[in-house]
Amino acid sequence: MTKHVRTMALALVDSGARLQRRFRACGWMRLLTFPCLLIGSFCTQAVAANVPRMSVEGMNKHSVITGIGLFLTRSQVATQGAVQPMHFQRRSVCSDRRIKVAFAKGLERTPEQICRVASEALAFVSAQSHVQNIAITLLVVPSRVDYQATFYRMGRGPKLVLIAPVLQTEEATLANIADLVAHEGFHVGMFAAGDVSLAGNEYVAYHYGLCGQLVALGHVEPSALPGFGVASDDPHLVDSSQSAERVRDEVLGAFGGLPMTRESAAGQALLAQCRAIAPASPKQ
Repeated sequence: MTKHVRTMALALVDSGARLQRRFRACGWMRLLTFPCLLIGSFCTQAVAANVPRMSVEGMNKHSVITGIGLFLTRSQVATQGAVQPMHFQRRSVCSDRRIKVAFAKGLERTPEQICRVASEALAFVSAQSHVQNIAITLLVVPSRVDYQATFYRMGRGPKLVLIAPVLQTEEATLANIADLVAHEGFHVGMFAAGDVSLAGNEYVAYHYGLCGQLVALGHVEPSALPGFGVASDDPHLVDSSQSAERVRDEVLGAFGGLPMTRESAAGQALLAQCRAIAPASPKQ
């Protein structure tokens, strides 16, 4: 829901929830406006008061403030599970230097595959939003651990910190990362491009997440689709979950019992749908 008020622009968001079947929820937004200052808040996978448990994918919530050519990004991340000390290894800078990966100590992994997937998903969003200076730090953690933190980053573009748990399979982990980078990149990319209304469109963001999977992995599995609508007293949560369910139903219908690959008719149609959406006032 977007509400315009003369003279000022501020985006406020209520918490949403990402449930077990990959529900990435974000309430959106009331707009007020400040001269020379624009604030956008984007949330995904946040836990509402009436949702008892966080899903295995965790929580990512972001707010962006921009003015005088700079962006201040606040990223709030969390996972839920066993309580244990959480320390990170030194961050690896990917060949796409906009992306950094930090593994929790104890995870015996190399960053190359994660870097590749995140880079391709981000490149897709950057090409569509015409915003190249989106930076991302991925915190890779074990599944089902208790961790939460808030990060502040300033720069000439949005700088997101995202949390990405290791899931049951490598394919699921990479699909989640591709979807997460494309979904969140869509929100902040369109915001940075100046199209605040489009930036808050959760229905489109869900599509972008799936397109990120197609671009980075070459296919989308039914298990990697968004989830279902939920009952809640929070209208933003209900609206966002309904968007997730709508996208899920549409894409499941497009599968037609066949795999959805980048080269398939359904995959090509989904990519064309994402590519047809661009900001109203792109910044080159």
